[in-house]
Amino acid sequence: MVTLKWRWSCVLHKFLWGYLTLLSFPFFESILEARPGGGQNYSGGGGGGGGGGYSHSSSNYGHSFGRSSGNSEADSTGAVIGAVVLIIIVYAVSSKKKKSIRAEVRIDPKLLDQSLAQLKKQDPRFSADAFLQRTKAIVERVNQAWLDGSMEKARGAISDGVYVRFQTQLHLLKAQGLRNFMLDWKLLSTELLASESDARWDTIHVKIVAEARDVDVLMKQTEEESKAQAQKEPRAQYQEIWSFVRRKGTQSQGGIPALEGHCPNCGADLPISQSMKCDHCQAIANSGEYDFVLSEITQPEEWTAQSSNQTIPGLDLLQKQDRTVSRQELEDRASVFFWKWVEASSTLKLEKLARFCAKPLSDEQTLRSINLIARNLTRVAVGSADVRFVKVNPETNEEEAFVDIRWSASIDGFEPTPMRHIFKLTRSVESKSKQGLSCLDCPFCGGPLAESDAVVCTYCGEQLAGNKMEWALCGVSASM
Repeated sequence: MVTLKWRWSCVLHKFLWGYLTLLSFPFFESILEARPGGGQNYSGGGGGGGGGGYSHSSSNYGHSFGRSSGNSEADSTGAVIGAVVLIIIVYAVSSKKKKSIRAEVRIDPKLLDQSLAQLKKQDPRFSADAFLQRTKAIVERVNQAWLDGSMEKARGAISDGVYVRFQTQLHLLKAQGLRNFMLDWKLLSTELLASESDARWDTIHVKIVAEARDVDVLMKQTEEESKAQAQKEPRAQYQEIWSFVRRKGTQSQGGIPALEGHCPNCGADLPISQSMKCDHCQAIANSGEYDFVLSEITQPEEWTAQSSNQTIPGLDLLQKQDRTVSRQELEDRASVFFWKWVEASSTLKLEKLARFCAKPLSDEQTLRSINLIARNLTRVAVGSADVRFVKVNPETNEEEAFVDIRWSASIDGFEPTPMRHIFKLTRSVESKSKQGLSCLDCPFCGGPLAESDAVVCTYCGEQLAGNKMEWALCGVSASM
């Protein structure tokens, strides 16, 4: 009887939800937006912290993998909550939808002049104008690849972490039977914000301002139907901060920090493929070792012009044992883990994350340790990813890094909820970082992997999961 009551309440809930959705289709249509990066959906506290929204734990939503439903008291509570939720929906539909005001980033001319002067000391051929021209080409390439539904054409200019970010978002849209459609897209400006240098990397931050009519459409719609739907949307302007990194000491080539369509190390042709390894010199083109690559996209609410030299507890000690490990590597790696974690939660496919976990995803304890639960996540956007501290665990003889990720997502179709989670990375103390930011090739033989979530290398046959050779995910916890 309990199960029957629960089922009928679910049926009623779904019926009313569907009915309201049909009545309010223009409202829901207007919030289905997902431009590259999903930043227009970001909902966060801003200013590098806080806000009560960040206290929400993802464990409050959905259900654990492999876990059955609850008891009659929980079912009754769920029915009440469902009724309240429906009232809220009716109110939201009947009210005029207001666009949230997004933060803006302003340039500090003094900081910019000082940082560029420092960069030119070590790279006299660097040209700010040439770099901005190249950035415009990258933004356009990334945007077109996004609309085409595959990021392969832009992969040479973006790190593995950014590549996985975009690919995962495309997969999530496709799983809903949707694709993103942008009409009248225009890049309004690219402006240098600052450059930074630490012991290992040069970083350049660029403010991107663009506008478009942006809407998600059904994949089965024709081009003309999609245009007609997008035409109903107002032009919306957005800002983001795109951060590019390059190994410190690398020199610009003729004032242009890239050889478009060629290997940045030897100059050989670099065909579009799933592998970024040059057939001639074996260099990884998008590793940041030889040229600037897009390594992070930060939302205006979370970006601050803080130096890369900011002290991260424990990192100096770790770098004495492994000179190639860096904050940038850890944040790029954590970004890969985050998006695969989101994809596994949303699609119920554990194999999407299995390769990147320290332990097999075969028991409930492991699933709980990484906070992996089944829930319908859409409109996912990341505000920032920052390493907080690094340490060596003497009990396990492993190195551990803790990365703070601020993000937001729509859960079960509601407005985006701001969240903040700490991703715990671990690896053996015997491990050494590879050169650059590349992390999607085999850590044993270096062979290119056809899929980012492959668990076995097709070249050497090694199992890729675990933390023996590279950083792996071992914990995810909600943070205040």
